[in-house]
Amino acid sequence: MIRWSLLRCATASGVLAIFLLNAACLRLDAPHPEKAAYLLSAQRDAETTATLSKRVLQVDPFESAPCCLGRSFVYRSGDHIWMQDYYHEFFTAPPAMLTEISRQWLQQSGLFDQVVGTGYPPPSHLLRGRIVNLHGDYRSGRTPEAVLELEFSLWNLRGGAPVEPLQQSYHRRLALTDRRPESLVQAWSEALAEILAELETTLRQRFAADAGAVFPTPPPPASRSDQSAF
Repeated sequence: MIRWSLLRCATASGVLAIFLLNAACLRLDAPHPEKAAYLLSAQRDAETTATLSKRVLQVDPFESAPCCLGRSFVYRSGDHIWMQDYYHEFFTAPPAMLTEISRQWLQQSGLFDQVVGTGYPPPSHLLRGRIVNLHGDYRSGRTPEAVLELEFSLWNLRGGAPVEPLQQSYHRRLALTDRRPESLVQAWSEALAEILAELETTLRQRFAADAGAVFPTPPPPASRSDQSAF
């Protein structure tokens, strides 16, 4: 009787071990999501305007809140809950990507003869940008939204009587019809185009109002340790 009980226990243990091994193999064989990388874009509605100015704009590399520095998509799933998506990310880090898109947009605006990323040729104006928010808002009980918030400051580097520099913040929240990463990227791109179009309008109005007045000398860029998280 004892031998029979031991045999049954051994048989049951073997069956259990085989079952667990098969289950583990099934988990290992299960397909994992493939990583995908995306780039934002900003399409102009109007044709490129002919250059009517000799201004040279230098666009400094964008700064960013720490939550927007990485390439992984960021989601807000609760009032105090933020998540990073390992499988969906930007092809390049957001600060570098938005800096280049902004340079291209402003070069096509006709407001500047040249838009550069360095001090040559010597710039007449300096634009600095900062990413404040760049995430998907998926909080429960709310319509999903793509969120983008940027801050800009414009400095006139030519001498003369100073006036206050242009400092402006732009915020967009666009509703999403689904939670696919492709939909989020498309909404971010639309939000970026809207913000850059509004920035361009603001610059046109400012240049017309200044009539030759200039801005004070800009301070050095803030260190990342001085930047808030959100």
